Amino acid sequence: MAITKAQKTDMLTELNDQFDRAKGIVFARYSGLSVMDAQDLRRSLKKANVDYKVAKKTLLKLAAKRKGIDLTDEIIAGPIGVAFGFDDEIVAAQRIADFAKKFENFELMGGIVEGKIIDAATVKTLASIPSREVLLAKFMGSTLSPLNGFVSLLNNVVGSFVRVVNAYQEKKNETEGIPPVKEIAIQDQTPKTEDTPETIPKESNTEPSPEESSPKDDSQTPEA
Repeated sequence: MAITKAQKTDMLTELNDQFDRAKGIVFARYSGLSVMDAQDLRRSLKKANVDYKVAKKTLLKLAAKRKGIDLTDEIIAGPIGVAFGFDDEIVAAQRIADFAKKFENFELMGGIVEGKIIDAATVKTLASIPSREVLLAKFMGSTLSPLNGFVSLLNNVVGSFVRVVNAYQEKKNETEGIPPVKEIAIQDQTPKTEDTPETIPKESNTEPSPEESSPKDDSQTPEA
């Protein structure tokens, strides 16, 4: 069935979007691949966030040209399927290479990485690189092992220091007759409102002398 102009426009728009978002692109010739095998391929690629597209070569060239890439006839010879990997540069190569091992008629033709065309041999080399998840797991395993040892050592050093300080403080308190801090009750610091016995003024018991208590009589003062 012939493809209308509107359908070609839609397909080109989709290809442009896939070329823009893809970090790695792989071209494969799928001659002799059954419909069921193609469906299995699509499902496998979908799990890895890889889109698989079968499109006209003229549309593929237009989408690549928009990105400044000139697709050669050799890389898209025969019935071509295109895998777009969005997570990293190697995931599409890995999945397509694994599938090609199972089907002799499914042939790697080349790919695009970082805006440059690569041949089939380079695609296979990329496919042999461990995935991002595997590399991260290996990196974390290699870094966490010494890190855990360092944290354990640090905890031991801190714990030993704390025990030494506590022992010194207890010994110092025993020498000075100071009870342990945990046994010292918290005193009420609220100011007292009543006078303590020390602040109450004492009453004087001394009686005044007769001279001080009786007024002087001016009449008894001898005349000069």
